Amino acid sequence: MAVISVIVPVYNTEHYLKRCVDSILDQTFVDFELILVDDGSTDSSGLICDGYTIRDSRIHVIHQKNGGLSSARNAGLDWCFANGNSGWISFVDSDDWIHPQYLDALIHAAQEKDVAVSICEFMRVKYEDLPEVKDLSIKEFDPEDYYVKKLVESTVSWGKLYRKECFESIRFPVGKIHEDEFVTYRILFQYSKIAVVEAPLYAYYQNDNAIMRRPWTVKRLDAVEALEEQICFFETEDKLDIAKFVYFRLKRLVNASRENIKKSKTITENDKTKWLSVLDEQETNLISKYEKYHWEVKSEDSLPIDGDCEPKESVTLSKSIKEKCKKEDDTLIENENINALTAEKNTIRKVILALKEHQFMFEELVKRDFKQKYKRTVLGMAWYNGTMN
Repeated sequence: MAVISVIVPVYNTEHYLKRCVDSILDQTFVDFELILVDDGSTDSSGLICDGYTIRDSRIHVIHQKNGGLSSARNAGLDWCFANGNSGWISFVDSDDWIHPQYLDALIHAAQEKDVAVSICEFMRVKYEDLPEVKDLSIKEFDPEDYYVKKLVESTVSWGKLYRKECFESIRFPVGKIHEDEFVTYRILFQYSKIAVVEAPLYAYYQNDNAIMRRPWTVKRLDAVEALEEQICFFETEDKLDIAKFVYFRLKRLVNASRENIKKSKTITENDKTKWLSVLDEQETNLISKYEKYHWEVKSEDSLPIDGDCEPKESVTLSKSIKEKCKKEDDTLIENENINALTAEKNTIRKVILALKEHQFMFEELVKRDFKQKYKRTVLGMAWYNGTMN
């Protein structure tokens, strides 16, 4: 009987899948089963998954019609409850990879601290390896402190080990992005404490094709719904400090979304008017619903989106929450800049590929004495290669 079920949702990641699966098979903790969920891939990902079943009997493959990340994770969870006897569950995304001691450290932390959830740190990577780990020290947190201090780590579903019972009645929302914002906090706040391994054991690959690194679309407004649900949850649980923290996250998200809609080149003017109206209504309802707590700032310009999220004196926040607000807004702006740069790089990539496919044109340019134009083209390609590496 496997102790841990590792669930990997797979969709069109043929270039990264082997690295991910191999990192799981190379674990120092070997008593696990691996569930690969092929979510209707149109590349060779499904075949790669099937190939691994021949190599290792611990691997099970599910092929399903494309339903999105939530649907794939849910399929893995359903399989675990219907067929598996494991007591623990962990998620790994198919373009990421894990340290050889990932499972060993997380199960040890959970058992030593007698908790239902253990968490490790992660590292954003492009091509570099995870660093050598010498210290696997474990700390115990209550969920409230961890949620404010480590918002990303407490939100994402990967990088964690969960008791199977955590998902007895919880599944990911099908059709939504920001799916982790709907789920993970509900699990963490079921318990009074969590264990944290203070070492980067999860490699979070900065994939330019990932959903969250693509140009902004109105689908990102799923996060508004998720944060509204979080505020309601924390209010019901009488955790008003956390509810207030999420309230200001939502305020900044609404402001940022409003600006993204205005700047969008893919949304029609009619749709811009429609979505701006939706955001205005949501913000009005939000303020009205929670005005009894006196969270709201006095002026509309008190929560700008340009990095300064310090509320005016009418709202008092703890120092840690203020620092977290500032850090989160800086991250928001950085992500928007990354999205813009990624779009620009993709455009440049298309131009360069077209030039490479028609290299004979370069020779013609030289023959016609357009040496200067040829020189600029070569310099452009050199710049491209330098920035892409």
